[in-house]
Amino acid sequence: MVGLSRATIWNLRQTGSFPEPVPLVGRRVAYVLGELQDWMRSRIKDRERLKSQNRTSSPEGDQTVDHPDT
Repeated sequence: MVGLSRATIWNLRQTGSFPEPVPLVGRRVAYVLGELQDWMRSRIKDRERLKSQNRTSSPEGDQTVDHPDT
């Protein structure tokens, strides 16, 4: 569902950056769908916040260009 390797998920869990699994049987685990969706939404918000920060901190300022009529 999230397209991450087990190792990446493990690393994210170690830092508290990924939802905790629900133990099933033996070494098998599952994840709560709503928690994964919330995690993905937070990543999307982070992406949008970074885009916004990059736009406002651009040294060139406004990227629009006025073209004279020819």
